[in-house]
Amino acid sequence: MNEGHFPASVGLGPARSDGFARRAVWVRAEVEQWVRDQVVKPRTYAPVAKSGRGASQLA
Repeated sequence: MNEGHFPASVGLGPARSDGFARRAVWVRAEVEQWVRDQVVKPRTYAPVAKSGRGASQLA
């Protein structure tokens, strides 16, 4: 979010002492558009671990 790669959250409720909202939410339409944008991007795959802890699985 800070780098502009994901939609910004919207703070709800009163601010805490650190200045941040108690709850953060995202606008569904913005997140869904972000997902659609990711799907059309060229894909690169990192090597997948064969087994053991931390083994990645394609979704």
